[in-house]
Amino acid sequence: MRFFDSTIAILATQIFGLVSVFLLNLLIARNFGEAGKGYISLLIYLAELLYAISNLALGFTSQYFIGKRLAPARQLFSNVFVYSLGTGLIIVTLFALTHSFWAGYLQDLTLLQLLPAMCIALLLLVYEPCNQMLIALGRIGKRSIVVLSQNYLVLGSMMALVWATSYQVQQAAWLYVGAYIIGVFLTISFMSKAVGAPNQPSNAVFKATMRYGGWIFVANFIALLYSRVDFFMISALASIESAGVYSVAIGLTAPLMMISLAVQTVFYPKTSSETDADAAVTTPFYYRQALLVQIAGAVGLAMFAHPVLGWYGPGFVSGFVPMLILLIAAIGRGANGILTLHILGRGKSITKSVAMLGALCVAVALNYLLIPSYGMTGAAIATATAVLTENVILLLLYKNLVNGKVADLYRFEKRDFTATFREALNFVRRMAARS
Repeated sequence: MRFFDSTIAILATQIFGLVSVFLLNLLIARNFGEAGKGYISLLIYLAELLYAISNLALGFTSQYFIGKRLAPARQLFSNVFVYSLGTGLIIVTLFALTHSFWAGYLQDLTLLQLLPAMCIALLLLVYEPCNQMLIALGRIGKRSIVVLSQNYLVLGSMMALVWATSYQVQQAAWLYVGAYIIGVFLTISFMSKAVGAPNQPSNAVFKATMRYGGWIFVANFIALLYSRVDFFMISALASIESAGVYSVAIGLTAPLMMISLAVQTVFYPKTSSETDADAAVTTPFYYRQALLVQIAGAVGLAMFAHPVLGWYGPGFVSGFVPMLILLIAAIGRGANGILTLHILGRGKSITKSVAMLGALCVAVALNYLLIPSYGMTGAAIATATAVLTENVILLLLYKNLVNGKVADLYRFEKRDFTATFREALNFVRRMAARS
């Protein structure tokens, strides 16, 4: 099946990328300690947040418009530079002007110390949408080159830095900026070869994408905020050291998120192009497949979590229990992603915002209540509960809005297990061939 072939290609890229991210985080933790890891994570998460406020969902909606042939890919490509990047410049400027208001949630870091995050946010506004459009155009191999080049460039640069006679965590932060610059250059080059140089922005196409993607943009921002609110609230209510340990616990759940993102990356263009009748059949199958793979992955990660945390340093072992709870949340997020994309593929874009908003409210309230007493464990419980809340809302929307049969999502059949086993073997073979 082409769906599985494409998913395996995406997943292979993410596995190679995950290796670099794991080694990079290990390098940062062992050389800069809990506080240094917390600072780097804060910069990356802040950059993601600024990006989420600014991107206008142009990458995500471009996949839909390319799949449905609703607009020329070149115009969608060009609009990223005019509308998304332009909005980003405004948002970053406003953030800089209001920095003192947010300082308490950012460990009172100076604007100069936060400058790498602002630069990364602007680079992401080109990097991420272009990567999504490469996937929609079927250029998955090109997208893999971009992602892996960026990941391993950061890792190689960081290794060179820590082997130097002296180094500082602020210098490490700027290595991320340099790597994203290279990534942006590659995405622009590949997109330009595929559809032409970005010189045809279209206000009409932008209005059309916003009519469809406006609520998706709001939902994506809410989703990012609620996935990171635990980290920022730990940073504000506890310490940068606790935030550093918690970020490692989050990072070690990445293999599960990697699986779900690989499936979702390919699933959305597929479900968007299907008829409602076809999607009603295929979505439950992929939903069950995602659950099986993620549950198996969570068991494996839980078995090795404690010794792996010890590699980062003695101070990071305290993240063991939060990580186990976050594994449950990661499984839920994978399931929620399939439901969300199925509903979006039916053109019901406002529904994602409803689910995300409910989850965000639960996350903020529980983090505020639990972190002062239970620290990282309280934050993990708040996150898992918010994900469960999102799942309940999405199941209700799936049933009542797009007439989905909830029972089919959990009615496992023999073919589910055989398909999972078969595709796992295929994946191992292809990974072995790639290596």
